[in-house]
Amino acid sequence: MREYGTPQPEIRDARERRRDDLRKLEQEFDRLLGVVEDEGTAEGDAYRKALRGGPMPEETDAGALLNETYRKICGMRLELADERPPAPRKRSSIDHVVGIEGVDGGEAGILQKMEERFSDQDFERYEGREREKTERERRIVALVDGETNALRRKYGLPDLEVPAENFHLIPAASWDTSNGTAYYSGREQAVAMRETTSDLGFAKKVFHEMIHFKSYGAVQRKMDTEKFSEYRTGLVIHGRRGDATYFRAINEAVTEELTKRAMRASAGHELFRKDIEETQRLLSESPNAVDATGQPFFNSDTFFARRLPGNAGDRDIEGERFTYVKERKSLRMLAERLHESYPDRFPDAEAAFDAFAKAMLTGNILPIGRAIDRAFGSGTFRRVGEIEDPEELLAYVASL
Repeated sequence: MREYGTPQPEIRDARERRRDDLRKLEQEFDRLLGVVEDEGTAEGDAYRKALRGGPMPEETDAGALLNETYRKICGMRLELADERPPAPRKRSSIDHVVGIEGVDGGEAGILQKMEERFSDQDFERYEGREREKTERERRIVALVDGETNALRRKYGLPDLEVPAENFHLIPAASWDTSNGTAYYSGREQAVAMRETTSDLGFAKKVFHEMIHFKSYGAVQRKMDTEKFSEYRTGLVIHGRRGDATYFRAINEAVTEELTKRAMRASAGHELFRKDIEETQRLLSESPNAVDATGQPFFNSDTFFARRLPGNAGDRDIEGERFTYVKERKSLRMLAERLHESYPDRFPDAEAAFDAFAKAMLTGNILPIGRAIDRAFGSGTFRRVGEIEDPEELLAYVASL
């Protein structure tokens, strides 16, 4: 009797033939890559750099065949993957290790250490500062964990179950304001957050940092040292010498846009009913309320509002909005321009946004990078990654 999950012999033979075909394609890919590099060292180097987020090289005849072969390989790998049982759940956020030459245990050993860090959340620097999470906060973390695993599955990725223990809540009086209001650390496999006073405010921060947590992750051994640091977090790339960071602004834009969508989808949950009702009541009572700068308080990014105790005026409302406004505007403009340039590949701007999200979650930035460079010129993708200032990024994208 066959074991459960074992294919019939004829199915297994067909699969082996497809695996042989895949191996032949991979060998042809290596041969073509050698041809491309022989045609010019500069182009060969460009292909290597493209794999690390650099601009896409102009295609030669061999380069075009190389790309077509790569697409066939990806398609065949997907076919074979569809026939396998679902991948096991991940046990840390790290997918890959860079610079492991000479390291005891190699990549497997480093990944094992990251898994151990994921499970061991006893940090000396949080002692005396961290507070216990409430049962309601734990329920929110569990809700967000489930929603973000659904996002991973959308892109063919296994679940990564992140428990409440990996979130560290710090009272406002003890929080270091230089860290913003929350941050995710790949090295620590943890999120640290300044405590909030609303369920919606807490959920928003958890969603944003959880998406960072569950995006593609890689660590690296810094050049000329034995120390390890983050190399990739989603779209973000850290230089091998630790002296440069790329795609931070776009990475935050994609993360916050996904956060906004996830929050909207979860708004009907009973955990948020009280905050939603209060926000809607204030919007109805004070639709023309203004913030401290005199701008309208309520806009498309406002997700929570409440009246300050003992006050009743339009300027006595506090709340929270989705952030990275200019970065998200730049992302939206890029998506629209990609749709205009390649309507067959991107039938609408949403399809282009989805390509950014897929790149961030899976770590494969080559498809979106190549699309941008073909649409706007070689080097555009890299330039987008170099700009961190929101105003500068917005102006650059508008100029394309």
